[in-house]
Amino acid sequence: MNVTAPSTLALREMLRTSMARTQVHLDEASAEVASGRHDDMGLALGADTARVIDLRGMTDEIDTILHTNDLLSSRLSQTQSSMTAMVALADGFFETLVASRSGGVDRAIVVADARARLEAVTDIVSSTNNGAFIFGGDNTAVRPLEEYYTEPPTGARLAIHTAFAQEFGFLPDDPQASTISAPRMQSYVTGAFSAHFQAPVWQAEFSSASDTAIATRISVTETTESPVSANSPGVRDLIAAFVAVIDSGTDALDAEAFDQLMDTAGSMARSAGTALVRSQAEVGVLQDRIAVANDRMTLQRNLLAKDSARAESVDVLEASSRLTRLIGQLDVSFAVTSRLQQLSILNYL
Repeated sequence: MNVTAPSTLALREMLRTSMARTQVHLDEASAEVASGRHDDMGLALGADTARVIDLRGMTDEIDTILHTNDLLSSRLSQTQSSMTAMVALADGFFETLVASRSGGVDRAIVVADARARLEAVTDIVSSTNNGAFIFGGDNTAVRPLEEYYTEPPTGARLAIHTAFAQEFGFLPDDPQASTISAPRMQSYVTGAFSAHFQAPVWQAEFSSASDTAIATRISVTETTESPVSANSPGVRDLIAAFVAVIDSGTDALDAEAFDQLMDTAGSMARSAGTALVRSQAEVGVLQDRIAVANDRMTLQRNLLAKDSARAESVDVLEASSRLTRLIGQLDVSFAVTSRLQQLSILNYL
């Protein structure tokens, strides 16, 4: 029987192949020790891989909804603050109107106060959150309300002047306003004037907000809509109260017509305050729903993450031991390779 002695070249090739394989296993073990997870999920889990992928997909979905809820909560919190400010403006204006009716406040001051409050409400309703107008409905890219009192007059103000002229035959700043009786003023403000603050005329003349609310998914199974926009009754009534005082011939009216206008505008302001408080309650209910949904989803996410981690995790101690063993094997291979490289027949000639 003939025995062929292996050459040093063959031995080196065998060691090179072994070292390459050991290096691959070493990289896998290093990754597992660093991450605490299997380096090759498909190889380690087999048929369970699909279940783990589903778990991670559900976890990612919940994370996305939680992030969206954070943004929605921020918008709703700002909405609450905005409505609180508008309620304060409505209450303050009502007090001004009551005082003016008894002659305690000059008419010019009442009109100036109405203008200042109207500008404040317009700015509040046109506020943004993350670049989106919060009172715009789903039309978040367009300012809901433009300034009413400008020169030249806006389309909305021209429409109010036209309605006044059609009712009385002259414009609001005409001295003939002194001839308007209290019943006619009441009829105008509750009739032709109020029609401009009802749909669809309100949307055509004053508001660019959409009647379609933003639908938002607040949990895996729940969706909701923001309940407030510039078209909400509270906003419309409040602006109507201010505009009624600004552009109804207030300075020239006789005492009875003036008192009637203050009473009607005061009723609008009170109605606006009540509607805004009701809207605040609706927003509060939505905030509570989001908080409950967040708590429930956080619990679900933690359970899913634990289940996924249990399947994906490796025994770190075992992986560390394997890593140490592979490093030792690689060191031995390097040492043997170095010895083989030193073997040469020339050393024996």
